[in-house]
Amino acid sequence: MLRSGVKPNVRTYTALVTSMGNARQWHKALELIQQMKVAAVNGSGVDPNAYTYSALLKTMGDQVGRLVAAENLAFCGQIHEVYPLSCWQ
Repeated sequence: MLRSGVKPNVRTYTALVTSMGNARQWHKALELIQQMKVAAVNGSGVDPNAYTYSALLKTMGDQVGRLVAAENLAFCGQIHEVYPLSCWQ
C-alpha cells in the first residue's frame, strides 16, 4: 500500500488491528497502535480513534490471560490520554 503511494487512514489501521486479533496476534496489534501514535506525533500518520482502541481491547480481551492487560490499557492510561473515561461509560 505504501509502496504504491496510498497513505493508510484510521479505518485501514483499525481493520489491521481486527485482523491481527482474529489471528490471535494481540502483541502485534498493540505494537501497531503504538506505531500509529508515534507516526501521528511526527505528522506522518493518523491517531487511533475509539474504534481502533475498541478493536484492540476486543483482541486482548478475547484471549485468556490478557484481560488484565486490556483493563490496564483501557482504565489506567493509554486510551484515556485521548478518550476520557466519560466516553466509555
